[in-house]
Amino acid sequence: AIVVAVSGDAPPQIVRVQSNREGYFAKDTVMLHVQARDDRGVVALETETFVDGGATSVLSQRRDLSIPAANIQENFSIDLDSIGLSNAAHVLRVQIVAIDNKNQRSDGTGPYEFEVQVNPDTKGPLAGISKPVQGSRLYHGENILVQWKAVDESQLAQIDMRVGGASIYSAALDEASKSGQFGYSVPDAGDELLITLTASDVFGNQSSTEWHYVLDEDVPPVISIRSPAQGSRLVEGEPFTLTASVTDNRKVVSAEFFIELDGQTLFSKTFDEEDIAAAQDAARYLSAGMRVPHRPEGAGVAQPVIGVRATDDAGLVAEAVLDLEMLDDSEPPRITLLTPDAPFKVTPGTSFSVEGQGDDNLYIGELIPVLIDDQGIETQLAWASLSREDRVETIQVPNPDAFGSVIVGRRFYLDFKGRVKLPASFFDRVGETFSFILKARDYGINETKTPGIDLTIRGDEQGPEIGILEPGKEVFESQLLAAHITLTDDISLASYRVYIDDASAAPLEEATGLDTLTVELKGIDIDLSGYDPLDPQNNHFSLVAEAVDAAGNAAREVLVVTILEDQPPLLTVVDEQPVDRLLKGELAFQTIRYEDDYLGTDLLPKYFPVYTSLKGIGAEGARDPTGHFYTNPDSNISLPYVTLAYPEGEGLPGSLFIKGSPYVEAKNG
Repeated sequence: AIVVAVSGDAPPQIVRVQSNREGYFAKDTVMLHVQARDDRGVVALETETFVDGGATSVLSQRRDLSIPAANIQENFSIDLDSIGLSNAAHVLRVQIVAIDNKNQRSDGTGPYEFEVQVNPDTKGPLAGISKPVQGSRLYHGENILVQWKAVDESQLAQIDMRVGGASIYSAALDEASKSGQFGYSVPDAGDELLITLTASDVFGNQSSTEWHYVLDEDVPPVISIRSPAQGSRLVEGEPFTLTASVTDNRKVVSAEFFIELDGQTLFSKTFDEEDIAAAQDAARYLSAGMRVPHRPEGAGVAQPVIGVRATDDAGLVAEAVLDLEMLDDSEPPRITLLTPDAPFKVTPGTSFSVEGQGDDNLYIGELIPVLIDDQGIETQLAWASLSREDRVETIQVPNPDAFGSVIVGRRFYLDFKGRVKLPASFFDRVGETFSFILKARDYGINETKTPGIDLTIRGDEQGPEIGILEPGKEVFESQLLAAHITLTDDISLASYRVYIDDASAAPLEEATGLDTLTVELKGIDIDLSGYDPLDPQNNHFSLVAEAVDAAGNAAREVLVVTILEDQPPLLTVVDEQPVDRLLKGELAFQTIRYEDDYLGTDLLPKYFPVYTSLKGIGAEGARDPTGHFYTNPDSNISLPYVTLAYPEGEGLPGSLFIKGSPYVEAKNG
């Protein structure tokens, strides 16, 4: 026998109710977490909210559950602001009822009640300025960024900042926590800045704080030249190191060590903000190596200025000048010209090599190439390129009074090489002979000239150079052909012409009125359709390129191109495995080698292999395998096929078609 116990459906019950906070203010939102159970399933929850023992509900809520369950958890929210509570102490009584799928309620013996404590908000907001930090130093007229933050137990309503009773910033707020920023221009006068910050919440609670800042006048950077000492005496061209300290009440962003003459910069070295900060952190000075400039002679003539110029982050600039007595350099430099070392000729528009060496007691500055004609008129030339190696050698002698040696002097040495360009304007003076010299100057007034070497102006006697890079001497009948030609001249190309065979024919490419050193011609198409590779009289052509330079020198290059017949490709089976004997069912491997005398760049090699068990396929066999093309008359598509001699099938014709196309066909042996 089976005994079945039947019990009645019990009503649901509220197991637990929790709130997200212990206390609230009149503008807050209460979050309630409700847990309910039932022996079958809870389908809905209802809440009624009462204020301060009142008999009338101020808020009714019902939550129908999409999925009934025996154990459910749901969240309810109560917006206290919507109830309209005053800013005072209140007790909210929330009645919660669960309903099951038989419409039974959990409040049969009374609803589940949960109390919420509402407290009055009597404190003002907390507000402050995070930047600039209170007590920090600000500068007159400076534009600063003020950053603030305010928080309140309930909800912020307003923030206001004032200086001397005048508002500098105000904003309406609607959150419990808020931060912001604004720009402010510091007053141009005064010793202190006082900002009064007032914040209020939605209940009218206020807080007021004062923020104090020291005001100061922003001054330019302070520069102190440490060496050489003011009033030092140095000779023109003598090397020295200018050392200086640069500081500022704020921050130095750049420092320039300079030598200037009448508004023109002779020397400059700039240190950026990072360089200056690194020097200050390492407790060292900024320094730059220089040479004493030339001191111009004469009353009222501008003199060189040596100094340091610094700029701070406010754009203020300071400058300190070195008081230096510049002495005349009385010793001229010595200069020797190694190349050219004999009379030579140069074509205008080209350059020639110059090498030499020199020495001086202090320094050799300019090296000036000069041409002197038979009337003594000098023409200064320009360097096309110049490289120089400077070095200083120390002269030492044994110390007569102690161990070691004594430095008795230093001397500057120079090795140089470069190329000097002869201007094209000298074409008007072809055949004339000039004297070429090199002038060397130190930083003083001293100048030395090398002995003159005869330079004769040579006319443009060399014609252009022509290079036919493409095509080659042999091409194939089906080849897409394009010429690639380069034309160069040492002075200037004036014109060119490219044609086939006869100068009277229409040119493939031509140009006149040029003035350039190089021309590169690419993509000159050549049509081969009119040639026959099997006709000895018509299987070649001559590609002719002509060029003329600015002096009238002409050049001509001819390339005879032979057109070869394009032979059919050759297919060979190699690397067969196995080589001799094949077994039914085993794997066989082979490589098909494709050889062709010409394959266009736009073509891919294609081949059609055929596997057959017929014997006699090789070179000694009689099967005579031959490749063909079948063209479908409807689609005009060509397909390859192979024929094999098959005399054994004489009289036994047959065909195999796949999708209407012939695949295997046997006829006529």
